[in-house]
Amino acid sequence: MDRADKERKNMVLESISIVLDPLNNFAGARSGITAAIGKAVTQIQLGIQAEANQGISTHGETINLAKQFHFLTYAEFKMCSAGSAYYASIEDEISRSKVNFTLAQIEGKHYNGIGAFCDGTLELITPTIAALLVPYGGSVAQQADVVLKLGNFRGVESSTATARDSRKADTSAIHPFVMKAITNLETYVDPIVNSMLEDYPSLFNLYWNGRKIHHFPSGTTIAEGYVYAPDGITGIYNAEVNFPVQGITVKTYLDGSYSIPHFKHGIATPTATMALYRPNTAAPFEIKQGKTVEHNFIMALI
Repeated sequence: MDRADKERKNMVLESISIVLDPLNNFAGARSGITAAIGKAVTQIQLGIQAEANQGISTHGETINLAKQFHFLTYAEFKMCSAGSAYYASIEDEISRSKVNFTLAQIEGKHYNGIGAFCDGTLELITPTIAALLVPYGGSVAQQADVVLKLGNFRGVESSTATARDSRKADTSAIHPFVMKAITNLETYVDPIVNSMLEDYPSLFNLYWNGRKIHHFPSGTTIAEGYVYAPDGITGIYNAEVNFPVQGITVKTYLDGSYSIPHFKHGIATPTATMALYRPNTAAPFEIKQGKTVEHNFIMALI
């Protein structure tokens, strides 16, 4: 997951955490917020489950999937290039921007994201549009080739016996769920919270501080990680992570993650605590200035 995706994810999780925390009593202020926040919770939980599922390694041949990915990305690049030239010729900048990608950008899509990416471009470059692409290097046959190669990729991808990649998938697998969760926050939750501006200004400010996307400048020092249940997979929500040397304490988001931007770099010895689990203190480790350092905790039951 790249930094932008991580920021969006943390934005959603922080918003959900704030509203779900009974100490804040958002529901007491606006009873309708319970069902509204539930819609966002559902989406982020689906994303977390998808991420967990892809972290389960299965044995099998992976080279076929890699080959199909290669064939698909090259066909997609050719179609997008022709489409970009066509839309530029008719000065449709909005459509051009939706298909204007370099080969490196397309190849940079993860296995679990290339399908949705191709679907999006195919919605714009239909067979009708493809017929207009001949002067720019495209054709109906080229568009059909993308459709065919996309089908081949998905066919191999769905066969766990021959194609399931044994690597742990990048967390960008949850991107579609995160974006849907953001939409649900915007549609269902934000308007309710906005009505609290005068009646409950502290809750209003608390929520919107959590909803901000923080764009960290290059070189920012960040401490982050997860607090996991004993299985090492399931994140623990609302666990406390304390950095005593730096005087910082945070609680984990819905997926068990924590993130501290602008961290006071130096030696860290954080402790994770949660009811029903033994405290877990990390061995001293250094968080260097300008770096992002991850430390995960696996908790043990009392």
